[in-house]
Amino acid sequence: MVDIFKEYVDNFNLDDERILQKYNHSLRVMSLSEKYANILGFSKEDIYLAKVIGLLHDFGRFEQFKRYDSYSDINIDHAKLGAKLLFKDNYIEKFNIDKKYYSLIEKVILNHNILELPNITDEKESRLSKLLRDVDKIDIMYSLGVLNELSFFTGDNSNISEVIINHIKNYERVGKKEMKTTNDHAAIKFGFIYDINYKECLKEFFDYLTSYYNLLKDKEKFKILLDYNMKYMKERGI
Repeated sequence: MVDIFKEYVDNFNLDDERILQKYNHSLRVMSLSEKYANILGFSKEDIYLAKVIGLLHDFGRFEQFKRYDSYSDINIDHAKLGAKLLFKDNYIEKFNIDKKYYSLIEKVILNHNILELPNITDEKESRLSKLLRDVDKIDIMYSLGVLNELSFFTGDNSNISEVIINHIKNYERVGKKEMKTTNDHAAIKFGFIYDINYKECLKEFFDYLTSYYNLLKDKEKFKILLDYNMKYMKERGI
């Protein structure tokens, strides 16, 4: 499965560090999906599906970057693009996955980058969607806080918008549309914690978030956000 994924990614410019970052992110999310699916006691079938979905969740990122030289979903939604490439253009057939899983895999991929999950009545879709959102955010914080892949997100001397501070104070997710300053881009990462569904995923996420905080250029402005996150962690028993 990974070999087929690599063959697809080889169609893009792997000499560009930004393409390579997304390739490595996909591999790490696949690994994290397997790790936490085991920790959470998922069935063998669901562990397998978690790995498949983890690998393919950002399938649209490569074509998105090729078209727009950007990973901004303002240009095109990468989850919808990935679902089209896989299930409308039939690239999924190369992965030798049973067709009975196609609809489920597509739904979970489409769920992974929306601001908030809707009420999902199908238990398997809900379980896998929550896991993917958790491990995706874990690896995003790892890439920012440990690998420091995107120095832009470490902020500058700008202020943090009050509306974003209030969202994080109230344990609310923050939408990208509310970002006004460079430091807003950094600040919304502290809102990710409220979208970690499984308690088992929280500690690893918070460890990387703390590393990210330590990289911030003007960390005193962000201390209040980290304090709210720490309070939230205690309330969740971590």
